[in-house]
Amino acid sequence: MSRFYDAAQWREIYRLTAQKTGEDALLRYLAAETAKKIEARLAQTDNKNVVILAGSGVVRALAERLCAILMEHGTDTVLSDFSDFLTNDLTDFGLIVDALCFQDGLPDSRMIDSLFGLVERSGVPVISLGIPSGADPSSGRVQKAFKAQETISFLAHSVGCFVYPAADFCGRVTLIGHPAADLLQTPYLSTDEIAFDEIEALKRFPRAHKGTYGCVGVLAGSADVAGACCFTASAAYQTGAGLVRILTHERCRVMLQTHLPEALLKTFDDSEFSDRFAQLSFLLPCTTLAAGPGMGVDSPAETRLSRLLENTNVPTVLDADALTLLSIGKISLPDPSRIVLTPHMGEAGRLLGISAETAAASPLDTLTALNRKFGCTVVLKDAHTLICGGDKVYINQTGNDGMATGGSGDLLAGICASLIRNAVRIDRAAAYAAYIHGLCGDLAAKKYGKHAMLASHILKCLPDVLTELCT
Repeated sequence: MSRFYDAAQWREIYRLTAQKTGEDALLRYLAAETAKKIEARLAQTDNKNVVILAGSGVVRALAERLCAILMEHGTDTVLSDFSDFLTNDLTDFGLIVDALCFQDGLPDSRMIDSLFGLVERSGVPVISLGIPSGADPSSGRVQKAFKAQETISFLAHSVGCFVYPAADFCGRVTLIGHPAADLLQTPYLSTDEIAFDEIEALKRFPRAHKGTYGCVGVLAGSADVAGACCFTASAAYQTGAGLVRILTHERCRVMLQTHLPEALLKTFDDSEFSDRFAQLSFLLPCTTLAAGPGMGVDSPAETRLSRLLENTNVPTVLDADALTLLSIGKISLPDPSRIVLTPHMGEAGRLLGISAETAAASPLDTLTALNRKFGCTVVLKDAHTLICGGDKVYINQTGNDGMATGGSGDLLAGICASLIRNAVRIDRAAAYAAYIHGLCGDLAAKKYGKHAMLASHILKCLPDVLTELCT
């Protein structure tokens, strides 16, 4: 799946398709295909009674046709209105079909509390049509919603089904398309529609040298945090960079020279504050930069990062402590078009002056707000990471909860820094970085399990993932 649509776009797709086929014929087709899915599920259960909770409009018309088909096929089916539904004993049913579709807001909150409470206590599985009622199809916001085992999309996928928190209520998302459906242009795309060969930084040439594949500069690490720098630099190297230069604290030297002897290294210590530009000149030959992981937010770190941004003009990934400095106004962005920000929800909240909870409640809104405020490409890390560079939003569905471990984000910063070199569109290269990062996490989950997964496990999977992608 590579395209997603908001509610207005979906209505237009439905209108155009109905115009071609006739609305009744379209609804009968969609109802018949839905009935097949429901009957396949019922074949695996003893209780084959179905209740359809129907709202109004198109979804009501679909529900009526679905009910008729199921009854015709011998399935005991009840079509229930909202108020009637509250009087039903749901334990009599083997399946609830959610066709209420609260896309335009929720009815009286007390009735909603009763409804969702009734369904939850029943333990009866739910299939939602379109999107679980209570979830916003355009943003993924949720007040209260049905927890579906499966959500069936019609003609095209709603973007809300793939953005958290709504994605957590959808279960498995399937699509019933139609040959006559014309899918419109949309700003919402999946990272899996980006081709490996499209990323300039991943192209290899028979007659090449290390300079052919660019030099990633890494400003990271501090006296007490060495691992972050090592992860970022290692990921950049293993994503294909020809050379990696690292500017870090002297106390990181032993780890880096032990675990990444291929990197060029320059260090500073706590007393070397007199000529910080001389230190930074080590990074000036780099073709891309990654700054922030484990760097600290003290005055020397602030000065180094500010001067680096002022004296370079190459694509740059800002992560971790660099984002903290940006959020408190300690640094500015001379050329936002070349900058990639990679915040998690807490960092995103600080950048916008809101809580992490508010940022996480509507990630799409958070993403677009960050893009508007800073003018940068933004990689908003989430269960489904979102990427925006202006006119497109990419949704990444690779990865898993085992990746919620220290150092994972540092790897993403390094992968991204390596891929944005020579990028025609930095946002697409950054989106592909999230895609690769998630694939590494998925492979690591298979090899090591989610509970035991470490960032080092994710890094070990990077060569296998790239080998698979390029063949």
